[in-house]
Amino acid sequence: MKKEKKEPLKLILGDEVSWESQAGGCTARKQGMVIAVVPPKGKPADVLPDYAGSKYRTSIDPRSLGNRPEESYVVLVPGKTSRAMSMMYWPLVSKLQVVGGRKG
Repeated sequence: MKKEKKEPLKLILGDEVSWESQAGGCTARKQGMVIAVVPPKGKPADVLPDYAGSKYRTSIDPRSLGNRPEESYVVLVPGKTSRAMSMMYWPLVSKLQVVGGRKG
């Protein structure tokens, strides 16, 4: 039996998503809002506003080559406290799950 190809996840600005990430042997669930859509082979730096780097912390390497073949997304995760800065991530689309309903 032939394995069906899974349709890539299509998100829009404002969608709430979550994913699991790993660092240093620990797994953490992250949840945030899609703030930018990166085209296939594109780089987050090409679609993020200039102020984003000074307003938010980021885990995105500015030298990222943009080798992802599918559309991908920059996600803003709020800080854990009212004083903590929000953080931008560029997670793999295959790891993302939509949380709740769509905003639009």
